[in-house]
Amino acid sequence: MALPTANLIVVTFGPRPNTAWIASLGADVLDERGLMRVEPTFEVVDHPGVFAIGDITDCNEQKQAQKYPVHVAVAAPNIVSYLEGRPLTKPYKGSMEIILIPIGKNRGVAYYDESFTAFVASNDSLRGLLCDMRTRTSRIYGKDQ
Repeated sequence: MALPTANLIVVTFGPRPNTAWIASLGADVLDERGLMRVEPTFEVVDHPGVFAIGDITDCNEQKQAQKYPVHVAVAAPNIVSYLEGRPLTKPYKGSMEIILIPIGKNRGVAYYDESFTAFVASNDSLRGLLCDMRTRTSRIYGKDQ
């Protein structure tokens, strides 16, 4: 099957999405923050065949470049399904929210959501690694962390 060419692809980056021009699709396209309203398939709400991924979407998550591979893994098969006239069946379910901040040479702080906790709990190797790191930290500082 030969795929048709796209009418428009907009590659963007920067601290805040510049979506004012997208409002020309209608008032229903942007939410109150100026982000594009998308279905879990990344298809724009009420606009079949128009897809958006990345920081421009209204997905309830941190806007981070590291999330684009997961967005692409969901959007790409849905775009192909759309072009082939099949239903869009691959939904985006979100991704782990992890923020790591180093503090000096040997310390740091992290924020992570419940999906990361479940991931660690289900992975024996990772759970062992984290326990080992805690033991080493206790030895370095001479107390239980």
